[in-house]
Amino acid sequence: MTSGSDLEPFFQGRSYLIAYCPFHEDRGRPNFVLYPRKGICFRCGAEVGPEEVASLLRSGSLELAGGGGKGNGKREEAKALEALFREAYDNLWQGALRPRQAYLRERGIGTGFAQSQGIGHTGSAFLIPFRDREGRLVGAKLRADPAFGLSWRYKNWPGTPSLLYRPFPEGSPTVLVEGELDALLLAQWGIDALAPSTGVWSLLSLPLPKKRPLLLLLDWDEAGQEVGRRLEREGKGVLVERPEWGEGAKDIGEALARLPEERRYDELLALLHRAALAGLGARKP
Repeated sequence: MTSGSDLEPFFQGRSYLIAYCPFHEDRGRPNFVLYPRKGICFRCGAEVGPEEVASLLRSGSLELAGGGGKGNGKREEAKALEALFREAYDNLWQGALRPRQAYLRERGIGTGFAQSQGIGHTGSAFLIPFRDREGRLVGAKLRADPAFGLSWRYKNWPGTPSLLYRPFPEGSPTVLVEGELDALLLAQWGIDALAPSTGVWSLLSLPLPKKRPLLLLLDWDEAGQEVGRRLEREGKGVLVERPEWGEGAKDIGEALARLPEERRYDELLALLHRAALAGLGARKP
């Protein structure tokens, strides 16, 4: 078992190291970020645990890029990560990966809104940054781009806390979904959509908004519906049933994509309105 102190000669007080990725041909800016307990490639999405981090460092096969954040220098660490995120943003909107904007449009997410949320592309996955109300970077989610055939769909950026991704908190109504792309889809229409950063089961412990009725538009699979029923029993929201036009769809994004573009907004609002009315009726004495 490897401990953080075992790796201190490599980190020398730094909280992370940056290296060229050993799992793909890493050119230009190095993309492999190593923490004492985890490593992840910003471009190909490769992820390793503490034992693999130790093995890579001890083997001498890693080409370190120098730098890295000091344990007491969070500002330097944030600055380095912001540079990586800016590169991902430029990749998608100005660089060679511009054709992959088409996938976001297929999901119903408009160009202007995606840009306003800082969505980028690592070369194999979309990068969705999580920021606090002051605009500070607090984490991120990697969403595998289907065009690159990766074996995973989602990965959290190392150090990302369990939180609710909320791209437009000023919107209304307040709707809980499972995926960040679904949250973006709804938020661009003025809806206050939230998605958990660490999976649907974390909703049972995360603090949920209390000021407004909460509509639970979770995935229509066993896990999503079970969590929704539990939250509904606890009085934390109203579960939204799958509409007829969404028959067979796994989630709201997939269901809306089947509709003509001009019908999507109206059908979504009608669905949410019916759920809200049903919830009000259920609460009457």
